[in-house]
Amino acid sequence: MKKFKFLILVFTIFFQTLTVTGENKKKSDIIFGQSAFLSQGSLQLYGEFIQNSINARFNRINKQGGIKGRNLRLVSMDDGGEPDKTEENVFFMKEKNVDMFFGNMGTRSVFKILPMTEKKDVAVFFPWGGADQLRQPNLSHLVNGLGLIEPQIKALVKHATKTLRLKKIAIFHDDGSFGISNKNMTIEELKKAGIEPKAIASYNRFTMDIDRPAKKLIKADPKIVICLATSMPTVKLINKFLELGHYGTKFIGIDSTMLVGDILKRKGVPFSYASPMPDPKKSKLKIVEEFREDMKKYFPNDPINILSLSYYIHTAIIEDGLKKIEGEITK
Repeated sequence: MKKFKFLILVFTIFFQTLTVTGENKKKSDIIFGQSAFLSQGSLQLYGEFIQNSINARFNRINKQGGIKGRNLRLVSMDDGGEPDKTEENVFFMKEKNVDMFFGNMGTRSVFKILPMTEKKDVAVFFPWGGADQLRQPNLSHLVNGLGLIEPQIKALVKHATKTLRLKKIAIFHDDGSFGISNKNMTIEELKKAGIEPKAIASYNRFTMDIDRPAKKLIKADPKIVICLATSMPTVKLINKFLELGHYGTKFIGIDSTMLVGDILKRKGVPFSYASPMPDPKKSKLKIVEEFREDMKKYFPNDPINILSLSYYIHTAIIEDGLKKIEGEITK
């Protein structure tokens, strides 16, 4: 069955990338590839949010006539969060003439295809994840997104130290390069406030085993934990604190912890996170209203959240850029 589905995908991509010519025939689609975490796992939901929000905006654009009569299309392939699989997917799609990638997931995966980007063999738009090395001026074929972490960390530290006036602060982060970079940034921000973390603990983003880091943090008895993680490991950490009777600790996080509050709502656990996005549920900005309308229309089962909104906005940025091209649209 898996082989059959793969063959269907191969032929689908092949026929989607064919250029149709002739006076009365439809112009070829403008196709973007995506290699993302779409299989069963802790990040599958994030991959689906990114994929669906891009398609929601594409649907709006295409129903309005596309871009100069050409529809926008996203071809997605699962990589399970494995950089080698990402590289394999990108090579495969590139052979089918898909060389513009939109919404790829994972810093390590982006690094894996960075040589292709540096050679200008492919263009990568708005990957989910990031590191300072991906924001170098010479990377003309890599466009980063709206999820800058630095202002989020500054806001979290300010909230913990100035608003809540807490000094016993701990850090919880994933063990990848992105998580380590975020940890170091948080330590620096706390240092500016004259505070040294009571404890720092990392978790393995593949095993999702948080018992060891949870015990380390609980032993330090912090008043607040800054979570530089995704939602599920953060939920597991908080549940561990509750399980062991530590009810007085507060938790705050970066934007990738956006689902924590909803998951733990029934337990009455307050949770706050930082985000560079406007409120996806309440904002009256036109782009946000269009986002809510399109998600309700095309993906009614998806919860309204900041990750979906960010990729809806990313798609609108690509749309705006394409509309500004004079003459024929070429790669």
